[in-house]
Amino acid sequence: MFTARSERQKRQRTSCGETNNSVGNKRRRTKNKEADLDRRRMTEKYIWWADPGKEYNEAKEVVNSLYLDSLSYGIVDKFYEKNLFEGPNNRREFKLQEKALRQFIDRRKDANNVRLTINADVKFMDNPRHGVMGRSRETKRQRRNIEEIFKFEYKMRTLQLETCNVCLENKLVFSKKEAWSMDAEGEIGNVTCDTCRTNKCSETEYYLKMNLQPIWFERRADGDLRLDEEGNPVPRYDIPNELKSLTMAEKLLIRRCSPLIPSHHIKNGTY
Repeated sequence: MFTARSERQKRQRTSCGETNNSVGNKRRRTKNKEADLDRRRMTEKYIWWADPGKEYNEAKEVVNSLYLDSLSYGIVDKFYEKNLFEGPNNRREFKLQEKALRQFIDRRKDANNVRLTINADVKFMDNPRHGVMGRSRETKRQRRNIEEIFKFEYKMRTLQLETCNVCLENKLVFSKKEAWSMDAEGEIGNVTCDTCRTNKCSETEYYLKMNLQPIWFERRADGDLRLDEEGNPVPRYDIPNELKSLTMAEKLLIRRCSPLIPSHHIKNGTY
């Protein structure tokens, strides 16, 4: 039974806007979610509407096939959203949801999206029939770990490098298309980054004219600038050999942006 003191304080908000009740509810929900993840996947309760034998096996193969395709194209969340394995109540509803999910996957195939090659034996269901457990005893947490690994692999597989044709900065992009099949507007080095579009910079030589890039110009043996066919100095974006052996302190001292000049107090106001 609550005392008068606890009854008054249980709804008093803390500095972060929480109450004892809300904090307790969050902890309870988290504990229930963790307990649910440690439960075994009840695959024997899926596609309950199918008759044992051929119909059940065909439906199970469809679910496993679509699940593998969803993992390969990084859209396993869409597989769970369609809920093909639990949602339908009869064969007709199952076919409608199967068609919708298959069209979603086929659009990625037609667009030549990146597809992971999964050599592992990954099945969503392995039980022989409804109500009978399969060989797998994995928990929901174990299955989620597998899916998160494939999500990460897909994310890294779609990681590509683009170079802005204005500022010449390299940008990391996650394109769902293969690098060799990207169209002309998405080719590496033929795009304009968001920063340049926001600043309305469209000239390729803009950063050179405004002296905004850390470059140096080639020189001939006599010390004069080397010029290109149009009479402009030839810029170089690599680090010259004379600067490759500098220490970190020397680099901080000569850099053009926010140079670091260390100051040491010796004695009587002398630095």
